[in-house]
Amino acid sequence: MNNGTRINRRAMQLRLYTGIPWTGCLQRVRAASSRTRLISELSSTEQTLLEGLVMSTLAWRKISTLHPWGITHVDPQPDRLVICMEGDVVQQWNPSRTEAKDLVEALLPRSYDRALESGIAGVRAQVEKDKVVLRSLQSPAQVVLDGIEPLRWTQAVKEVEAESADCGLTSWSRAAPDSWYATERSQMTRAWTSAWLYSGVPRRVGLVRTLGIPLLVTGWENPASTAGSRLVLDPHHPALGAPRSAANAQGHRRFARLLADPEWGLPLSVLDEDCHCRPDGSSDQCTTILCSSLGWPGELEVRTIQRHGERLERMKGWGTSGEWKARRKLALRVPSWADRELDRKTGEPRAGRRVSGGAESG
Repeated sequence: MNNGTRINRRAMQLRLYTGIPWTGCLQRVRAASSRTRLISELSSTEQTLLEGLVMSTLAWRKISTLHPWGITHVDPQPDRLVICMEGDVVQQWNPSRTEAKDLVEALLPRSYDRALESGIAGVRAQVEKDKVVLRSLQSPAQVVLDGIEPLRWTQAVKEVEAESADCGLTSWSRAAPDSWYATERSQMTRAWTSAWLYSGVPRRVGLVRTLGIPLLVTGWENPASTAGSRLVLDPHHPALGAPRSAANAQGHRRFARLLADPEWGLPLSVLDEDCHCRPDGSSDQCTTILCSSLGWPGELEVRTIQRHGERLERMKGWGTSGEWKARRKLALRVPSWADRELDRKTGEPRAGRRVSGGAESG
């Protein structure tokens, strides 16, 4: 393999995992040595914790988005995570619910009678160089939100603070912008054994788009069957239809393999699988549960849901025709050489696998 091909392939892998536009991926690969991990290891437990809490909070958005969770791409650095948000590209049922307002309500801490009601305890936000920067008090950890207009963010903060006051809620970031508010310190999450997983998933957010056109992605937290907590994701995407669906059969297995890739992914192995893929590649729902291959607490459950027929047509009609056309462009195609590379490095993850309701293949 010549150097040009090697560079292009690394750039494509970076795009699949992070969603960074192609030109940006090429620039990063050319500027790095061949041994550099392009998805950096985290520099501190505080950074891991903050990223995990942000992911946990944003896993179920209250607004409609085109990209999974409204994230176009991420830039994972050792000391920060830059999340590029799509902005207000989707027509909302309630026009007053902008993306900025949804993020303010979800992330900034508010309390009722000093008990945390919403948001992340210990987190403060400010606009720096046209970007919203989330920081943990007394910690260098930070998550940067790009793509949010500073004026919209500022307006959203004022609106949420006013609405909170009307409801008897206290905005901790307003009452104590640079310090702890009352009982806030005692309510801050200091140790979370599954934070590595909740942080690792958004650093590889592009992989969700390898499943197909993203119709809807939600997530929530459940107790794990082993130890720690379980992050549950249920990405919805349309069935491709034969013969394309047959060629893309068991896309959920490819997703698991990509996520567990030793160079680009997380230390994961398949704990359980419930596969309902039919011979033509279509299915209704396939569920894969992954756990740490190193024995770390935490599990990831991915419920890959295909939509067909009338239900799919209803989902396609949620927004404008322009929104559906834009959504169709978001799927990321995994090249055949990437599949062969996965075969070479990891093979198909089979540990603890249980297959039901469909042919075992892929």
